[in-house]
Amino acid sequence: MKDLALGKNVLEFCNHPHHMTEEGDNMDYNTLTGGYLGIHHPSFITLDLEKVVAIKQISMKLIDWDDDCNKSEPRNTKQHYAYRLLYSEDKLTWTILYDTTATDKVYRRGWQWGVFDQPIRMRYFRIHALHNPANSGFHVVRLRLFDEENPTLQIGDRLDIQTPYSLEVGDAVPISTRIMNLVQRLSDTVSESHKQTNDYKSLVNEVLGESMVFDTVDGRVDQFRQIITPYVAGNLKSDYEKDSFQNITSWVVSGLMLGLNIIFDIFQTQHAPQVIFLRWLFFIITLAYALYLVKDNLKSFLFSKKHHGKTISQTPGVETKNRLNADTISSLRQTDGAEVPMFLFNDTVGDYNTQTGFHKIPNPGYLEIILKEDIKISYFRFLLWDNCGTLKQQPSRRKYHYRMLLGRSSENGGIIWEAVYDNSLNPSNGWQEFFFENGARQIKAIKLQFLHTLALSNKNNENTVTQLVSIQAYENPTENICRWTDACPRSMYAIPTKGLSRNKIIIGGSDFNIGYMAESKITSKINLYLLQLEHECFDSSEADKIRKLRNDLQPNTNDDISRQIDIFCNSLLTPVNERRTALKKKSVWISFVTIVLLSIEFLDISDSYKLIILSVISVLVIFLAFRKKLLDRKNQSV
Repeated sequence: MKDLALGKNVLEFCNHPHHMTEEGDNMDYNTLTGGYLGIHHPSFITLDLEKVVAIKQISMKLIDWDDDCNKSEPRNTKQHYAYRLLYSEDKLTWTILYDTTATDKVYRRGWQWGVFDQPIRMRYFRIHALHNPANSGFHVVRLRLFDEENPTLQIGDRLDIQTPYSLEVGDAVPISTRIMNLVQRLSDTVSESHKQTNDYKSLVNEVLGESMVFDTVDGRVDQFRQIITPYVAGNLKSDYEKDSFQNITSWVVSGLMLGLNIIFDIFQTQHAPQVIFLRWLFFIITLAYALYLVKDNLKSFLFSKKHHGKTISQTPGVETKNRLNADTISSLRQTDGAEVPMFLFNDTVGDYNTQTGFHKIPNPGYLEIILKEDIKISYFRFLLWDNCGTLKQQPSRRKYHYRMLLGRSSENGGIIWEAVYDNSLNPSNGWQEFFFENGARQIKAIKLQFLHTLALSNKNNENTVTQLVSIQAYENPTENICRWTDACPRSMYAIPTKGLSRNKIIIGGSDFNIGYMAESKITSKINLYLLQLEHECFDSSEADKIRKLRNDLQPNTNDDISRQIDIFCNSLLTPVNERRTALKKKSVWISFVTIVLLSIEFLDISDSYKLIILSVISVLVIFLAFRKKLLDRKNQSV
């Protein structure tokens, strides 16, 4: 019998992680001096077992005020814990072993243990620290993972772990948290002597600085705008410089033609053969340049894009209705088994105030929506109780911690959950909006895990529940926030929100929402530092640890941050670019007409011929514009 968790590393940033896996099952601990792992909830505690192993028994000890080993004075008698247990082989797909919020005894303390019918293979074991009503801390004294049964540690609360297990893909860990966790891993890998060097200190300070910056990304749109302002400004500046060059060139061409025409008139050389040739050559060149100016406009006229049909599949107007309703929902379930009212799924939000118009869900807990069949949605939103409801008398005192998971049908008829958003660092209220970057998704189920409510006071136990006002899902979004919606007619957009929109989140594919690393630039710097350290290291055990961390980081170098910045740049620039494009088209056509008129006037031909040329060009432009308008109307009726 062997404890496979002994001495293994915790991947998250927390206090005294080594205590959780050190030797000694009955060692003294104290809330002032330590002796346990401490972390702020809600958060993950992930143990890396370094390789895939088979586990037969779990034994875990939480702080307990009745424990003789607890030497705290005074003892906090309100300290007990809600949690989930999960495991994974790849840190991508997580199997849920146990969830206290799905039982009659939500909060636990002291020893917890469970035995599997058959040993379970895992590399990563995770404690999802949900809540502790006494304070913001979650405290694990010991964790034991045995390859065989250990009757001596089958004490305390027994966990009835049975198959089949539920699956979650990804964890939606906030970006700044992932960076902080990397600092923890780096600290666990590097020796104390190397930690005293300037290279190590400067690297850690830089990474921690990045974490503080990226903290504003995690659900804070207004602050995120400050981060991307340089990128947006750079984008606009580049376009402005291109437009300026184009306009200057147009003025130069026009001025040159006028200047040459004046010179020819002064010297009376209009009919000289060389001048006639020069006039026609200049006419052809300027006409070609004028056509170059409007090439994009001509493309849209000549090759008008057909509707891609990504989201438009029903009668126009149907998609603007909330897809979550009595016709689509198969079952509703929440933590305490209370009935979930259908008014949550109305197309429009009714009146709500401090007493009525919302539904209460216990914290920590969940609301699970199972649909009769897969529905296609590209935009999902829900309203958390905000500033005194419809009356809006004062700012809200409540903010909510939650996780959002989307379910898809599995081959065996079950549901595979994908964790797509976690606002653990930044609790919020008001409208929470989610856009799917790559178009509509087929959704079978939706789960909202409500973890904690922050309030200025605990009056009436207001922090023990989440107040949910409305839930809505649409096949098309409220606005053209991503490139894929370009073909969606504006008349098909979902109804805009009325009230405070606190979060506007763009959800990419699962391959971009998961993964341990946050950003390739940081990863590359740390890899470079570790490579240099490995070459200078004479301690073989430390070199092995450095090499292991480098290998772990190698496949996780997706540039998530830069990609998210690009997505948000596109979304925020969309209305600006739409207006700018419309103005640019007008200015380009003005330049085109001006240059064509001047070049025709520049020709040494009779006025009747000039009129014929102008008429042909005018008829052609009118025909193309009329053709495009017909095609646009046809696309909108698809």
